Amino acid sequence: MIDGLLIALWLFLAIFVISKLGINDSKLESLLILFVVASIEPLLLSLTGSTVGQHLCGIRVRRIDSDKKLNIFLSALRTLLKLPLGILSLATVSASERHQGVHDFICRSIVVHKSPESAPVTERLKARVKDTENYRYPSVIRRVFVILMYLLISIIAVAILSALLMSESCFEGYSCSDIDGVINMGLSLLFYISVFVIVALAWQARLWGCRKRALKTEEGSS
Repeated sequence: MIDGLLIALWLFLAIFVISKLGINDSKLESLLILFVVASIEPLLLSLTGSTVGQHLCGIRVRRIDSDKKLNIFLSALRTLLKLPLGILSLATVSASERHQGVHDFICRSIVVHKSPESAPVTERLKARVKDTENYRYPSVIRRVFVILMYLLISIIAVAILSALLMSESCFEGYSCSDIDGVINMGLSLLFYISVFVIVALAWQARLWGCRKRALKTEEGSS
């Protein structure tokens, strides 16, 4: 929320300053504003290791294999990936071994406390440990494949429910009533919840199609 407010202020400032430059091309002006606004987080991450909001909250972004800051290229990639992958990142944070979002997996980064000893106990999250002695876990490729299949099924299910519950004119994109709006909002919420549950359970190897299997049971049956 802190970063969101600051980015909004930065956007207004960028629009004000760039509009004073006298650029005649509106597309070039828009691209320049977008570049200035989008570059602030990568610059802060690569130079200081945190955004303003992260600094105030006492957390920082580091490479997972060292205590070094991300370079400007990884910082930019992380920022670009974080925007469209919000709900997926929230799901993987709640299920992954080191509480990483999708953007952190791809950029090999991790969010840590600046001073772990001064952080509240409830915020000191330990790494999740797989019980590999008693269970065999599915591969990451299999889990991703299963997630995509479940998401496809969810999309189809929501489309079918929309066709059944909403009026024909609204479903075809002509005009929607207030009831159609409520139904559409409810189905959208249901879809987002299903995405979160699917990703979280699959990453924990608890979803049908990519469940962890007990080794002792397998040995006994063989």
